[in-house]
Amino acid sequence: MRLTDRQAQANVKYKDRVYQKYLDNGLSEAKARERSEAAALKYAGKQHRYRAESIVLTENAFAYNRGAHMSVSQLIADGYMGRCEMVWTTAGTNRVCGRCMELKDTVVGYTDQSGVTIPPLHPRCRCAIMYREVGTPRVMQPKPQPADIVVEMPRRRRAQDGHEIIDKPTYNKLTKSFLKAGGLIIRGEDAAQHLKLVNASASYLAGENVAFIADDATISDVLEEMYHARQDRAKMFGEITEDLVWLKREINAQHYLLRAAKKYKIPPAENAVTKKNLERYEKQLEEILNERRVHDCR
Repeated sequence: MRLTDRQAQANVKYKDRVYQKYLDNGLSEAKARERSEAAALKYAGKQHRYRAESIVLTENAFAYNRGAHMSVSQLIADGYMGRCEMVWTTAGTNRVCGRCMELKDTVVGYTDQSGVTIPPLHPRCRCAIMYREVGTPRVMQPKPQPADIVVEMPRRRRAQDGHEIIDKPTYNKLTKSFLKAGGLIIRGEDAAQHLKLVNASASYLAGENVAFIADDATISDVLEEMYHARQDRAKMFGEITEDLVWLKREINAQHYLLRAAKKYKIPPAENAVTKKNLERYEKQLEEILNERRVHDCR
């Protein structure tokens, strides 16, 4: 994992300060350079740990807030909740940034609106949305079966279900360019904890060049997240600031998986999941676009 440009600049300045300090204390240039480089290397280790922690905290916040929004939206669609206003809440400490403090306790949107900004607003953001019911629930309808209410059909980790785990040569081939470009892949228990939160077998942290991949991930799992990384590097859709951008990004990725199915010998069962995901994403995108057309006509 590489340092950010800002961290790298800070490290260079730190090394220069240490170097000058040793010179002022009477050390030779060679000794001063040797000791300043050692100090900078030690400082870089601290910076790497800080960045890794920031990535995990930010991704967890993203998963929590998006999951909460999807859950509330589904409850409203099923008639169990009425329309809600979305209130921005902070961690309530003196560490809250100025941008988030300005939003504290304000209504940033409603559940029937598209494009509402939800946390995290920035790396290490600890804010969340509180959903305050302002509408009346519809008459209760029979609860749909799970297959009908999921927003996405993620390729979940399933024990002894017979799905094909990606083989090592294919895994190495798919991740090679990502790692070469400075990407970080987290696996094992650390990845499992995060993936349990987002209910998936693989996840890519947009803008941070970090992927979480389960040990029993499929070809489609790995290929999709590596493609999301390519989307980021190519700046295909810009930053994910609203659902519209996120959906376009996901739709593009599902089309790519289907085009690449023959090349990577993706099993038919995985292709079936991709097609269902694509159908759901396209339906959600059409709903958002229709809402905006109606709004623009008013």
